[in-house]
Amino acid sequence: MGIEVTDKEYINLAKTLPTDAEGKVYQKRLLDHVKTLKRGKIDKSNLDTFLENMGIALSHKELEDFSQNLLVDGDGKVDLKNVILRMEDFTGEKIDVSDLKNVLGDMGIEVNDKECLELLKLLPVDGDKKVFQNRLLAGLKSFGGGKVDVSNLNTVLEIMGIKLKNKERRSVIKNQPTDAKGKIPLKKMMDDIKAVIGKLKVIVNCNS
Repeated sequence: MGIEVTDKEYINLAKTLPTDAEGKVYQKRLLDHVKTLKRGKIDKSNLDTFLENMGIALSHKELEDFSQNLLVDGDGKVDLKNVILRMEDFTGEKIDVSDLKNVLGDMGIEVNDKECLELLKLLPVDGDKKVFQNRLLAGLKSFGGGKVDVSNLNTVLEIMGIKLKNKERRSVIKNQPTDAKGKIPLKKMMDDIKAVIGKLKVIVNCNS
């Protein structure tokens, strides 16, 4: 699978795996346990093989994008935990961006034509004009435009996988400059959410 672990890590993993009477384990269960490993390394040249084993098939361009910002040690290896975290952006549904403005509208986010084009520049769109939903939402975190209807805020936050306590939500809403149509700027909302709950992490619940 392209995963390198120490003897100690191997022993700890073997102890937690549910094996049958013959000492065998289902591959899916093994892969699920691999995702929980805190250590271990992967040779960067074997990254595509590892991802395929984990059920993630990427194009050459997507693989290059995946590899960006992964720290490589002197032996050409990357930490498994960093690869697992990166995988979150490359799983789930793929969204057709040819009608991005309406797609965002269905999510409760309003953008004009200019903002839509600016957002597209930030997204790693494949040859079929599609992008992973997780990557779209990650792009929206740093996007400088767009508006959200304050009455639809809870739905937007739910779609983006952001969970706020009632007190945190009230604090965020209180500081938003609402226009005449009851809309608030997406960027300011995201900045305020970061300030309230610290480093923002988007978690999207999609079937892979």
